[in-house]
Amino acid sequence: MSQFDQLTHSFEEMWSWIQQAPQSWRHPIRTPTCITVGSDGPRGRTMVLRDVHDHHLIFFTDRRSPKVTAIELDPRGALHGYDQKRKLQIQLSGEFVVIESHPRAKEWISRGLQRFEDYGSPNCPGQPLPLEVEMATMELAKEQFVILGFAPRQIEFLQLSSQGHRRALWTCQQSVWTVCHLIP
Repeated sequence: MSQFDQLTHSFEEMWSWIQQAPQSWRHPIRTPTCITVGSDGPRGRTMVLRDVHDHHLIFFTDRRSPKVTAIELDPRGALHGYDQKRKLQIQLSGEFVVIESHPRAKEWISRGLQRFEDYGSPNCPGQPLPLEVEMATMELAKEQFVILGFAPRQIEFLQLSSQGHRRALWTCQQSVWTVCHLIP
């Protein structure tokens, strides 16, 4: 059975494949392009998928980053990944949420703050670099570290092939996922 067929055979097989992404360096959704829509329009950036839990994809970020502001204005977003070897594109659309409390929050915070410098700078992400760079602190990192969850509502696969492209769309309605094969 081809990769595409496995991903469109059953929701459980498709979701199991997505759950492998945080541990698989070459997985197409391990470092997806994450797209948000803010007051200045759509913005995309590459993020590292840290975990998959309860049908949420988990990311870490700085509370002061523009994407958090955009998510607060409009939680809708999208993820995009591409596996060049398999010529497989995956697009997910859904909603981002800032996770304030969760049974696994302590674990995620501990992992995220191993490099507290990523979140502990007194300067906000995206601002011009100051002449004198202040040192990051663990205290500030704890304040600024945010866990982002992404809940997909649609997952679309496109398999490019010289034998003929194939495309399928998974859609969630009332917690039930269904697949529909599409014209590529």
